[in-house]
Amino acid sequence: MPPSQILLFDQPRSAAQLLRRILSKQSNLQILGNTFGPAQVEWLMGETWAEGMSNDARSAFDTAIEKGVSTWRLALQDCRDKRNPDPGRPPLRPGTVPVLAIRDPRLAVPSAYRVLGALGLPRGSGRPNFLISTSTLWVRGAYEAYRARGGGIEPVVVDADDLMTQSPEFARRLCARLGLDPARACLAWDAPTAEERGGMHPAYYASQRFLVESSGVDASRAGTNRDLEAEMRGWEAEFGEDVGMVREMVDLAMPHYRYFYERRFTV
Repeated sequence: MPPSQILLFDQPRSAAQLLRRILSKQSNLQILGNTFGPAQVEWLMGETWAEGMSNDARSAFDTAIEKGVSTWRLALQDCRDKRNPDPGRPPLRPGTVPVLAIRDPRLAVPSAYRVLGALGLPRGSGRPNFLISTSTLWVRGAYEAYRARGGGIEPVVVDADDLMTQSPEFARRLCARLGLDPARACLAWDAPTAEERGGMHPAYYASQRFLVESSGVDASRAGTNRDLEAEMRGWEAEFGEDVGMVREMVDLAMPHYRYFYERRFTV
């Protein structure tokens, strides 16, 4: 039976956008995207982000959250799911499949630092923001909450390396696990032209450059196909005085990653 909704929770820089693209050709799937992110991005891109969230920024953020929840509810109503015609509490709707995207912190954390710098937020946008941007606590909390509640809602953990190195078989079996059509897993696409890239928002291009410039799943981006020890030895030269902060965030995230890795979806 197809799901009523698939909720994607991701550790930042965990190939969640790749997963979204793989699922993008499903005929019975409406993709809402991130309904809560723009207000936070606007705040972080502002000149006073380091001073904390102002009252105006907080008001805009709260309004964006309310609008996002409303959009979510309307989308569920449009689905006309006979099992539960009242959207009620969207995260607990019967037929929900939570998907949690994870990636080795030795890849995800440095990637977050680089992207924040490309967005004009140097030094990881400051330790508090970098902690938020790299933490796996939110994903761990969502996973444990769903497991504790039961009720037939079972989270699915997807590791970026599996998605990159074991597809197409992995992608197709994942689609089947999610109640989607395995034959419609999108594994190749046309790379954008220079003109199309020029029309993209700079922040989007900076954060999704490797995916944007690709034409399919790229196994070379996976940790199993890279020399992580060599990359880590180069961190001091790359991150300078912030190398301690990068290593700290990797150490904080690693226990959660190992916890999830043992519980990930496999084929």
